[in-house]
Amino acid sequence: MIGPPGRKRCHHVPAAMGGALAGLAARLREGASDAALADAGGTDPGVRTLVHYFLAQLKVPGLLEAVVLDAADGEALAVIRPDAGRGGLDLPPALPPAASGARLTNHALLCRQDGAVVALCSELGLSVGLVHADIAAALLGDRPVDVLPAGLAAILAHVGVLVDPAMPPHPSEAAWTAAGRTFLVQSLAPPRIAPARDSVPAVRPPHRGEEIALPAPAPSPSAGIRDVLARRRSRYNIAKDPPSLEEIGSLLHGAVRNRESAAGAALAPVRRPYPSAGSLHEIEFYLALSGGPLPDAVHHYRAEAHILTRLAGSGDIARRMAALAMDAWNAAAPPPCVLVLASRHPRIAWKYGPMAIRLSLLDAGAAIAALDLVRTEMGLAGAAIGNAMTGLLAEATGVSTFEEFAVAAYGFGRLDVETGAT
Repeated sequence: MIGPPGRKRCHHVPAAMGGALAGLAARLREGASDAALADAGGTDPGVRTLVHYFLAQLKVPGLLEAVVLDAADGEALAVIRPDAGRGGLDLPPALPPAASGARLTNHALLCRQDGAVVALCSELGLSVGLVHADIAAALLGDRPVDVLPAGLAAILAHVGVLVDPAMPPHPSEAAWTAAGRTFLVQSLAPPRIAPARDSVPAVRPPHRGEEIALPAPAPSPSAGIRDVLARRRSRYNIAKDPPSLEEIGSLLHGAVRNRESAAGAALAPVRRPYPSAGSLHEIEFYLALSGGPLPDAVHHYRAEAHILTRLAGSGDIARRMAALAMDAWNAAAPPPCVLVLASRHPRIAWKYGPMAIRLSLLDAGAAIAALDLVRTEMGLAGAAIGNAMTGLLAEATGVSTFEEFAVAAYGFGRLDVETGAT
């Protein structure tokens, strides 16, 4: 029954169609050539047309993979898998030979998956599993066409894994790495919704350590948002005297606190002053204080409770973070406060799949914009820091970067009015 709601239409399906689909399913389970799959429709033109349409629909979401077999002994040489949602493979029965000088595309990444070498070609919307290590070695060589079986080389050239160096690249291609293109393409892929589960709570479980309650924020001045935007600029002239705990608390409360949160299921929304993909707010904030109002240490800001949790033994790490900020700013002295923004990747990847990293970068940018506006309103100095400090944060927290990794950093302190605005 096919049709819009309230208007059902019946389509006649030939009686032979059931048997054809059963035969098609059996051939797909065992693997078959395109010609053999088409033959599942028998001799009835209508059934063959429906089988062809059904196969086309399976190819669109990337449900079918192509296995390249050795013509001599039938042994599998490679498995070509299209990325989900990127369309299917179109391999005609006859292919021209690969160009004699063809070599591996610059946009391929080789890695190991399930015990096999895989060439990830996100730019092309597919991956190639290489059954034999010598095939992978040949792909990395200067003249893979001279080593690879001719049929395999022709297929890899047809799908774009092997490229003819005589073909001029795009003028801007040199500005990209294979990893950068892979990240770009994967991050723009359609979201992948996983089954519901409760293993990633909306509010991060607290770290162990001494808790420091931050003072309630003082009433903010009544400057309009346009006035604050007009005055906003990065200011690196940090005063020698550090900000007070009240000033630190006011900045964090005004820019990144949880206004509303639920500690339950993974998709429970969180509300903060800045926007976030799906209201998930996967960004966590770690405040590294060195020479500030508290002993030198890295602190986790618990945005739902407006509390700092000091991470034991992190004093040296906090000072190293400040030194990195000073180098990134080319400043004369390190900022006393460095706020590291970290993404709880499983919380957002669970909903958005390969788009998650890109969305976390956008969320971190929104958080930095909020910090910059509140910092400007308060009359403090500060700016974003180019070094995200991923390694140092993992060292301070003891948390794997598979679970949480730094994506941005922000330094701030009191404004040194004597040196002027810089």
